[in-house]
Amino acid sequence: MISVMSHSEQNMANSENNWLNYNRVLASFYGILALVAISTYVLAFVLALFMFFSPEGVSFAYQSYKTIRINVLYFWTASFQIETRAWQLFIVLNIIFALSFWSAFFSNNKFCAVIKDLFVRGDLNEVRRNFLILMPGASSAMLLITTALNVLGERAGAGVGGPSFSDPFSEIFTLSYAVISEEIGFRLVPILVPIAIYLLFKTRNSIRGMPRRVKIFMTLAAVLKPESYRRRIGSGADHTLTVLKTLLIVASSIMFSYAHILFGSWGWGKVPSTFIAGLVIGYFSVRYGFDSAILLHWFFNYYWSALSSEIILGASLINEIVYIVTVYLGLFTVIYFVFSYLERCRTLN
Repeated sequence: MISVMSHSEQNMANSENNWLNYNRVLASFYGILALVAISTYVLAFVLALFMFFSPEGVSFAYQSYKTIRINVLYFWTASFQIETRAWQLFIVLNIIFALSFWSAFFSNNKFCAVIKDLFVRGDLNEVRRNFLILMPGASSAMLLITTALNVLGERAGAGVGGPSFSDPFSEIFTLSYAVISEEIGFRLVPILVPIAIYLLFKTRNSIRGMPRRVKIFMTLAAVLKPESYRRRIGSGADHTLTVLKTLLIVASSIMFSYAHILFGSWGWGKVPSTFIAGLVIGYFSVRYGFDSAILLHWFFNYYWSALSSEIILGASLINEIVYIVTVYLGLFTVIYFVFSYLERCRTLN
């Protein structure tokens, strides 16, 4: 028996093949730009350390600190009496950043496996399986959106403002320190810890019989990577948890934007962009873990400080190239997200 496809079926099959080919091109385009961007992340570490420990930066690097302050919840800070020097703190901060990249590389699905599938299968949805691959697009889109909001704020007469630094060493040191302090006070404690408490309480019967070492690991996973914990424990859909996540992220974002006005040198025009940034970072911290929140904040504070230093020869050219890649990635991500959302809405209707 010979089956003959109708004209409409042939058109549908051709449309599907065209979409698959189109999606393969998009996946390859994003994959190439993402790999270029990730290579610049490594370069940023090299440039930052070279700059900080350069002859010009020695005097700042050996400044001593006797008190370390960390945000513990929104505007409340804890002080620790530790005598240390700037270069020691900067090394510790870089280690934390490096560990966050290492965690993102191996978390969920491993980076190498996902990047291979991205090029072989040609499915752009593969990027969601590993945050490090998703990070270039997400961070670039965040930069474009927040920059646009800042420009609109300035044109509306609401000053954006911003901090000023006497030298690039104090800039990258202060901004790097702010990444860890602010992520603890605005994401880890007010968002991830309450979610972890809820998850651990709800799944207490599932972990009760586990060995002590496993319990400790699962508790840390619940705090640092709640979605990973849910997958490991086999927890299903939970409407209460969804509402809790939403409320915590929104509340933290409001506090995050207000903190920039209350304690920083920013103006009211900065509120919309910091609120949106808070929402995005909060979402990723819940979806992919605390390491993703650190890395997104690192992108804004550390990454651009390292690439914009005038001390390093050729840094201005590198900055221009990176900015072009970032713009392309940001535009691509925003446009693809909008079209994907519209396509899902059309399919549901």
